[in-house]
Amino acid sequence: MGTTRGPLALGFTMLILTLALALLSQPAPGADPDPRPVVLTGADAPALLGAAPASVRAFAMRDGVLTPIPVQVDERFVYDLAVVYAGLAPEDCPRRNWCEDLAGHVVELGYADPDTHVGLDPDVTLDADDEIALMLADFGPPVDVIASGAVEVAVTAATFPALASGETRYAYLFAAPEAWMGDAPEPHVAYAPAFARGEYLATYDRAGEHPPRFMSSLYGYPSRQRPASNPETTTLTTAHYAVGFSDRWIMDELRIDGGPDILDVDMVAFGPGVCQRTPYTASLSEGGFLVNRSGPVRAIRRVVGFNSGPLAELQWTFYARYAESRASLRVHRVPGVMNFLDLMPAMHGAVYRSASTPGGALIDGRIDPSVGDAFPSWEIVRGPLAAYAVRHEVSARGFSPRLTTAYRDERQPSVMACLHDREYVGAHGVWVRSKIPNTDPRLGDPAAISLSRRFVFGGDPRAGLAAMDAPLAVEVR
Repeated sequence: MGTTRGPLALGFTMLILTLALALLSQPAPGADPDPRPVVLTGADAPALLGAAPASVRAFAMRDGVLTPIPVQVDERFVYDLAVVYAGLAPEDCPRRNWCEDLAGHVVELGYADPDTHVGLDPDVTLDADDEIALMLADFGPPVDVIASGAVEVAVTAATFPALASGETRYAYLFAAPEAWMGDAPEPHVAYAPAFARGEYLATYDRAGEHPPRFMSSLYGYPSRQRPASNPETTTLTTAHYAVGFSDRWIMDELRIDGGPDILDVDMVAFGPGVCQRTPYTASLSEGGFLVNRSGPVRAIRRVVGFNSGPLAELQWTFYARYAESRASLRVHRVPGVMNFLDLMPAMHGAVYRSASTPGGALIDGRIDPSVGDAFPSWEIVRGPLAAYAVRHEVSARGFSPRLTTAYRDERQPSVMACLHDREYVGAHGVWVRSKIPNTDPRLGDPAAISLSRRFVFGGDPRAGLAAMDAPLAVEVR
């Protein structure tokens, strides 16, 4: 710290004097802003270590004025995923062995959340493993003078959306005094968890619902009127997209750039037509939330518990135009797994492209023989109602999975559609099309597999895809 350009370093008090002008008007974001987040750790910014997370403020130059921009500190610490089951007995769960021997198997660094059983970080100050999140679109040109006590974050990246040449953009972090004057900048995300049962810690059914003795095949049947689950009306809204959840594993709403809902459901299954285990059954089984929180830059939703995989988990992180998900299996041997977005019939007429189908396929409810079977490392969906890009990654240890596309577009399905609308509409994603060995650490000598997705919503999806692949060079000083 202490780097200067020109005169001596300014004090934080002089910085505050510029805020009156900055807060009079804040430029509206462009229609297609840079979607990339910039995420640091506390170790990257040692000058801020020990500060109260709520005291961290960020600024960038706009029209010659140092302007406040959104920043978010997310505290992290090492904990046991089994904390989500604290206080439950094995006999409380749908199957006794689903809730036995859970502790000590998955202990890792994760986000804190005072509103779940994870609780607060034992170190309530900004420490080395906490994260500081910003959006690259908010960065600006350098200041002439770096204020005393400031942390400069310089990011060199290809300019969005052309990505043809690089530039360096800057933001500045401070630990503000308690009496800091000025309003907070407008947040990028608005996340509203809403459980029909009531407040999570007091009312959430973590044990799950037992399958009925008769007609057990109806356990988790796709319906928003499923009994004895934990129904939600949770929403995540940004200026560019909105998603909705109707239960722990059920994301069934996606609106892009103010358009209509285009998503039937974000589906997980063992294979096409295999309805015994889906997000509907998972949401009725044992499990709960490790993290369910947000701030001005991002929202984080981390759930655990998927039927016979009580330690299986899914984490979503949502930003202004960008989102990412990571699912970790942790279950006994299974014949395979697929994860795909099934769209609404309103998306007929859109075009699907991927690494295996670069020429495109019309989403029209009919099987298209031109769709390639290979692993779709990237996918683009573009139509009159919505456009977005997806980047897929699969990580495995202990075996070599066979990866193919999960694409299916059938108005009259040739296999059972375990879906709300009973048809496959441009369903796209990844299919692990080979047997998966044991990944449950409770059963000994586990393999491992995780499925990751990154999304850019709205605008030109080709530019969004390129942005996800473009490297960021971050320097903190």
